[in-house]
Amino acid sequence: MPNLEGDILLAVKISELQQWASPLQDNLLQAITRSLSTLQPNNIFRAYPWSVYGTVDLQIIVDIIRFDTTPGESANLEANWTIKNEKTRDTLKTGHSVINRSLADSSYPGTVRALSKILGELSQELSLALLKVEIQP
Repeated sequence: MPNLEGDILLAVKISELQQWASPLQDNLLQAITRSLSTLQPNNIFRAYPWSVYGTVDLQIIVDIIRFDTTPGESANLEANWTIKNEKTRDTLKTGHSVINRSLADSSYPGTVRALSKILGELSQELSLALLKVEIQP
């Protein structure tokens, strides 16, 4: 019997038939970039690395701490984020987002829709934060 004091026990279920089409990190970056572009069509959003595309004004750093589901119950996302002036490297705004939504449909497609929706909600939070940021030269 393991000593449960200080031990963390995790249960992971791997589905043989339901798989991501590309690495999760790439999917997340693409989804957030696309959502921000839709929310702010007058701005141009580029995924890192962007040096080949020229200069950028602001950098958004997102550290996703949690992105998962509680099977049959909820989709969960927790992230820390920072908006920086790319030229001066000054931090303009920071935030911590926690988004938990009940699963209306616990099938794999329903779960993916819920995860996509909470990524959209994170993008909305980032978009609102960007609107509050003033770029200093």
